Amino acid sequence: MLTTEFDMMTALRVREAEGREEGREVGREEGIYAVAKNLIRISRPIDEIALVTGLARDEVERMRDDDA
Repeated sequence: MLTTEFDMMTALRVREAEGREEGREVGREEGIYAVAKNLIRISRPIDEIALVTGLARDEVERMRDDDA
């Protein structure tokens, strides 16, 4: 295998791995927001939702206001 081919293959593998990691991060964030929305729906206190999800209190309040 030529050096250029190796470099291209390595670059493709790195880009692929970065894409997978980015996808996992997006999935984690979506999961956190889904949990927060469910807690809002069952009328849990804002401070509790922020604590459980790690979201900022004002972000949880915005989510609650958007659902209203």
